Amino acid sequence: MFGAEPPPPGWYHDGLAMRWWTGTSWGPYAGPGPAPGAPYAVTADTTTSVISHVGFFVLAVILPLIIRQTEGKKNEYARHHSTEALNFQLTFLVVWLSGSVVGIAALIGTATPSGSVTAWVALPFVLMFAVFVAGAAMSIVGAVHASRGDWWRYPVSIRFVPGARGQIGSSRRRAGRQSPPT
Repeated sequence: MFGAEPPPPGWYHDGLAMRWWTGTSWGPYAGPGPAPGAPYAVTADTTTSVISHVGFFVLAVILPLIIRQTEGKKNEYARHHSTEALNFQLTFLVVWLSGSVVGIAALIGTATPSGSVTAWVALPFVLMFAVFVAGAAMSIVGAVHASRGDWWRYPVSIRFVPGARGQIGSSRRRAGRQSPPT
């Protein structure tokens, strides 16, 4: 490529760790602490972001809300992930409660005077189990993306609460700058 300018000097993630880019070649790796100018190394930012997604299993809705109201006020990365987790968990709650209403209505509506019920009553409960498994899987995927420093959005979520970053795009983006070409 002729005329393409290389990225400016700075700290970049090379796929393994933060490393200095001189503008023409790679320099040393960062020391044990976060690299200078590195916006999001693995720190409390990613830890609270992971916890907000894992909140699906413990204190759903409450845990991401607490993280959003505390750490999210200080850190855009934690706010993004806690807002995404909160919106997904609220969406899951709406779907779960709707499925419960449909399941109970099916149970009541199909009961015969003798007290027996048809096999179709099990369908809403099987679907609710599938929704739970999908929700658990998506929360785990969100936690993994948060731990890697990805600005990730749930593919299926009603945006009840604003505050997450806008459209991320089809490719995964890392927090901070993109790696320059090698």
